[in-house]
Amino acid sequence: MTTRYTLTRQDFHTFKPAEYRVLELLSDGAWHDLQEVKLAAGRNGLPASEGTRRLRALRPKLSERGFVIRCRRIGVTRTTEYQLIHEDALVEED
Repeated sequence: MTTRYTLTRQDFHTFKPAEYRVLELLSDGAWHDLQEVKLAAGRNGLPASEGTRRLRALRPKLSERGFVIRCRRIGVTRTTEYQLIHEDALVEED
């Protein structure tokens, strides 16, 4: 992700291992579906059923640092995607 805002080493101490893995996945700024999030939250290639719980836990922690986890539905399907961006990028899109 190319932004002038970064997370510091101290920021990472507040993340649980599964949250950190989800953050690593989302840090590229691309959209990722729920299955990818579940795989990232899991271990040893096994998906974690609590992938969305990790997203909910990350939202306030990242919000304090100016980041937003966006969510969108794909078409009329029930498939959901997630993206991490800095809040400044939201203003630029408008």
